[in-house]
Amino acid sequence: MKITSMGVINLTPDSFSDGNQFNKKDSLASRFEEVSAWAQIVDLGAESTAPKNKAITAAEELARFEQAFYPLVEQQQAPDVTISIDTYKIEVFEKLARKIHEHWPQTQLIFNDVSGVVDDELLDFLSSFDLPFSYVFSHNLCPNRKKTGEHMKYTTKLAGTDFIRSLLEYFNEGLAKLSATKRSVIIDPCFGFSKTREQNQILLKYFQTFLMQMPPEHPCMFGISRKSFLRYPSDLDAKSSANQILLDHMQSILLYELMKDSSARELIVRTHQNTPIVAAKNVKKMFEI
Repeated sequence: MKITSMGVINLTPDSFSDGNQFNKKDSLASRFEEVSAWAQIVDLGAESTAPKNKAITAAEELARFEQAFYPLVEQQQAPDVTISIDTYKIEVFEKLARKIHEHWPQTQLIFNDVSGVVDDELLDFLSSFDLPFSYVFSHNLCPNRKKTGEHMKYTTKLAGTDFIRSLLEYFNEGLAKLSATKRSVIIDPCFGFSKTREQNQILLKYFQTFLMQMPPEHPCMFGISRKSFLRYPSDLDAKSSANQILLDHMQSILLYELMKDSSARELIVRTHQNTPIVAAKNVKKMFEI
């Protein structure tokens, strides 16, 4: 298993994990430098899609990038990382991609679209946009892009392997449509989106089974960092420093189990901190002695 680290930075005032911390020019620049030191991909988002938060307009989302991220792009040399834009709005990605390409023309880009909506507008954009980038196809059952933040209204009652089969059918159908665009596609089962707490834990349990049945040429995202369903028991206080360490340990164990897979598939680990990845890699190296 090839492990690629994706470091998360939220330019939001309302994200649960780091809201209002990195939405200013100086704080973002410092965090960007820190994350770029350990991540191969830096994932930037300016709208929280947590169900408790209201959706914002494309203009509002772009204004957050313009305030904090544009000065970094304009004033600093291109970093040695891939830039991922976490947005479900096609127009937001398009404008950011052009801005980044203008100043950092060699930087690779990812459109990290959590909407899961594969419609004619998206297919036309993927086929016709003149800049290179990879596209993240996510599992999300919302009916259209405008309802992306309402994803918890769109869940199923499927459980066990029936739920995993539904994921496989979803991705196979979507990948068939996306193949005509000739874009590089990353798949993301999207922990936390359109899934009950139990379904998220079923996905964790059968994640390797899911991976084995997906086309190996598509890298797969694994994003469980700071997800509420990872709290066990469910009333665990995730804000306490001791429990944050406990949750990092849980991530390390889950990652180690995945790293034992000897396949050549690429797993993109989306995380706020690198500690769980380092710990899992160290345990793997220890057992390989």
